[in-house]
Amino acid sequence: MQSAQFHALTFNKHSPFGAGGVKRSGMSHPKGFLLRLILALTLNASVAAHSQQRVIINGLYIDKIDNKQVSVAKFYMRNRLIVPNYIKEAGQVTQIGSEAAKLLYWVREVDLPEGIRYIGNEAFAYCVSLTTFIVRAETPPELGKDVFSHTDISKCTLVVPAGCSTKYKDYDIWNQFGTIREIGQEEDINRVKTNY
Repeated sequence: MQSAQFHALTFNKHSPFGAGGVKRSGMSHPKGFLLRLILALTLNASVAAHSQQRVIINGLYIDKIDNKQVSVAKFYMRNRLIVPNYIKEAGQVTQIGSEAAKLLYWVREVDLPEGIRYIGNEAFAYCVSLTTFIVRAETPPELGKDVFSHTDISKCTLVVPAGCSTKYKDYDIWNQFGTIREIGQEEDINRVKTNY
């Protein structure tokens, strides 16, 4: 497993954005700062509901399930959402939380690891730019309610592990993707370059 340097953002009541705001350390404001600020402010309500501090690692808001598993609670400002199978600081990623990527209209590709077992309610709702959804789990993950609400998955390609396309075609919702194909060399190369 490759390691990478992480850009950490933490929620802090002393942040310039108030309770539950975002504190950014050691990074200059990027060109899209206003959009990031709006996203950070919209997440305040969900952050305030959590008693523990929530950490962002490489664009993933992480909540611990237990000592070995974590859930991706929210995604942060990416048009290609790549979820690692394991995060050194946290554990194996087994879930995508409810509304994790809801309203991220700019997202074009999602890449989920082999350990994913559950995707929460409306996790990818309103992802109107989505074209490719890669799931590396051999068993189709269980889906919450309205996972792809207002996301036209009939125009998306679902990419699954070799030998697993029939399994996904047999599951409701997964079988509604416009195209279902098996992982090829291109996806494996992309994953190696971006995994952490």
